[in-house]
Amino acid sequence: MGSKAIWDFHFLSTFAAMSMRHFFRPVFTKRIMDRLLAGEVINLIGQDREGASRLLEDIQAASPEQVVILLADMNVYKEDYPAFLKALSDTLLLPETVVDFGEWVEALKLHGGQLILLLNHFDQVMDTYPKAFFADLNQFLLAPKLGMMVVTEKSLELDVKDIDAFFNLEQFQPEAVKLPPIGYKRILEEVNRKLPDLEEKTLLVNEAFAMQDKYGYLQFLLGKNDRFKGASAKSMSLELKRLKAEFTGDASLLREEETQGWLFRLKTWIGLN
Repeated sequence: MGSKAIWDFHFLSTFAAMSMRHFFRPVFTKRIMDRLLAGEVINLIGQDREGASRLLEDIQAASPEQVVILLADMNVYKEDYPAFLKALSDTLLLPETVVDFGEWVEALKLHGGQLILLLNHFDQVMDTYPKAFFADLNQFLLAPKLGMMVVTEKSLELDVKDIDAFFNLEQFQPEAVKLPPIGYKRILEEVNRKLPDLEEKTLLVNEAFAMQDKYGYLQFLLGKNDRFKGASAKSMSLELKRLKAEFTGDASLLREEETQGWLFRLKTWIGLN
């Protein structure tokens, strides 16, 4: 598989990026970015539905000039360590694929410059990759110009699936940092930015905040913004019920919406609305 579908390179000015892009968690993003620039190795604990992937995108956008940020989705390489090594080798334009991760790090040091490696869905390879890979990851701790963050849904200690993963964890112990919960203010700011002309913002924000999958549902609603144009509070409330049923696949919500719509039309007909 070609590396273009896997790796993302960013050479951006911090100030230009900050002025051009909205960060979903601005304070937390800056704190993590500063630590990565200092060469730290971090285990971010969070799920996509909590905005973990969005954080990685924001970190890319915040990268200072001349800092290379590599982002890999480890779901792609879950069962294919050699393909992962080939993709790494391609990033440095090496004539031959490295034999292991440690060799790539050594080549990276010779290449020079500052680099941050982001490995999303890292928990997918905890029990499938060779033990030496996890030991080699610690080389980042000894290289001040190299920072790394691996993203897992749970703490690595709680995500061990078998004895191989247990020994792998002994070889690699990054500092765990939990993704902060999504607050009401974060959702409101995202809605204000994406839908500045929406009159009934509160209804949409409340609906997203009430869901367990706050970030995923919020992005789903924002992608359906054409269904909110010119909507009154009552019509938007009904539309949100339809969208919730569509997002969750819960048909009972549609039946509830149909009943409320029928009552609304009846009341309008007899002059109660």
